[in-house]
Formats: sequence, C-alpha cells, structure tokens
Amino acid sequence: MQKLLIFALSILISLGSSILKAEQTPAPVSEKLYLFQPGRLDLLKKAVAERDLKSTEGNLAREILHEADLALTWPTFTIVNNKVKGSMGAPNPHDYFSTAPYYWPDPKKPNGLPYIRRDGEHNPSRKAISDEYQERGMLDAVVNLSLAYRITGQEKYAASAATFLRAFFLDPKTGMNPNMNHAQAVPGENTGRGIGIIDTLGFHVLTDSITLLGTSKAWDAKDRSGMKQWFRRYANWMMSSKNGKAERAALNNHGVTYDLQLVSVLIASGNIQEARNILATSLPKRMDSQIRADGQMPLEEERRTSWHYCSMNLK
Repeated sequence: MQKLLIFALSILISLGSSILKAEQTPAPVSEKLYLFQPGRLDLLKKAVAERDLKSTEGNLAREILHEADLALTWPTFTIVNNKVKGSMGAPNPHDYFSTAPYYWPDPKKPNGLPYIRRDGEHNPSRKAISDEYQERGMLDAVVNLSLAYRITGQEKYAASAATFLRAFFLDPKTGMNPNMNHAQAVPGENTGRGIGIIDTLGFHVLTDSITLLGTSKAWDAKDRSGMKQWFRRYANWMMSSKNGKAERAALNNHGVTYDLQLVSVLIASGNIQEARNILATSLPKRMDSQIRADGQMPLEEERRTSWHYCSMNLK
C-alpha cells in the first residue's frame, strides 16, 4: 500500500521545469493544483476512457484504481481508539500520539525507562501504540480515492474519500485535534517532542487530494469550510507552539520538512501569501546552510542510515 502510494506520487508530482507537452492541457476551472500535474492526470483519465492498460499511464491508472477499490472496503481511520496513550502522557484521545522510532527500552533498567536511542533501528513495538499508522492508512486511502475520482469521474471514490476525511478530521466524536503535542514521545523522558511533527509530513499531499474532490457532490461547502478551518488551526499551532518552534529551528531535514508541511497547510487554509513568504525566504536559507558547494550534507551524512536521510532531504 505505502509502496504504491510513493510510486504514484513520484510520477504525478512535478518537482522541476521539464514538463510534458500534455501538461499544457488546461485543468478544470475548480482545480488549482500545487503538486499533482494536471496534464499527467489527464493522460491517466484518457487511458482509462480508452481502456488502454498497457502504456505507462495505463499501468499506473490500473494500480491506482486497484488501491482505490481496496480502500472502498476499508473501515475509516481514527486516533481516538488508542487505549495506551493515556497512560503515556496523552490523556485526550483526540490528541495525536506516537513514540520515537529509534528509542528502545534500556536493558539495564528493570522497567526499561527511560528509553535509549539506537539510531536507524526501528522499534517495532511502536506500531501497536502509535497513531501514525492510523494516519498513514487515512492518507493512503484519500490519495488513491481522490486520484481515482479524478481519472474516472465515479462518485463512489469521492464519497469514500470524503468519509475518511470526515472521520479523521471533522467528526467531533472521532476527529484529531490540530496539534502534535504528543508526537514521538520518549517513554520515561517526555510525552512528546517537536521532532515528532515529521509524522504528519504526508499532510502536504492532502492539499491537492482535497482539491480533486471539489467537483463532487459528496464533498460539500461545509466539508470544505471545516477542513480549511482545521488546517488554519494546525498552521497556527505549528507557528506558535513550543514544539512547532523547536521543529522550525531544526538545522537538518526536520527543518526542511517543517517548511514543506507548513507551506502546504497554509495553502490548504487559504493563506497563500504566508506560504509564499516561507518559500521565498526560509527554504533557500535552509538549502544554503545544509548543502555544501561540493554537494555534501554533513548533518544527514552523520546518521547511521545516511543515504536515506540525504535522499529524503533532496526530495
């Protein structure tokens, strides 16, 4: 599931000036896309309409539709059913919670606390107690369903994507609070860190995915307004909270991914000017300070899985 999402996005997202001629095709009036390439989506739509499943676009369309059809059968994702996080310092079930991926129980301590860091080694036990996997499931579903709706026009895909979004963000009974106060906690040491904001990096794709639902009757004005308000509150939290400020000050890939996520959230909230300000000032400074003239990235290369972090930072 995650592998397919990454593959699809790598093809559909434009990160350079080399653009296919087909991308000059005007997008529908309601679309204002920032990452997805409208022309590429039109090629996928054409492949589906012509039942062309052998071309590059046809193969990708088939995989997206396969994943979307699977998502139609999934239950919705929510973070409120996590029964463990209350005992780990996150008493509000609507607050996102996760533990740090590279921290493990200390074998020298009877209770294992506080956890100790083993860089590059994922602690598998976090999967059972972290909300990250509910969030990832929601993202996979919404991205594939919104793309399927765009390339087929079938309302069932948009309706399902809307259901996932409402359950995760908008429903008062199941929705996530717009903060990351308890992300990537280190048991025995803290109940959350600024570094944990990277858990919601995938939100940057939601901006375009939600836009793709704009022509559907299943995603109405109330939904659009609700998501704008949610993103506005989350952007304010990112810029004003202790954890948000700590992540913004990060000098490595965390600072870059903070900017990427904040820009996307600001766009989704309608604050385009602030997004432009960040792109024009913060990101260039980060690149100049992190990437040397010879291409080295010292802060990423010192990590145990340095290739992963260098690649992610460039992407």
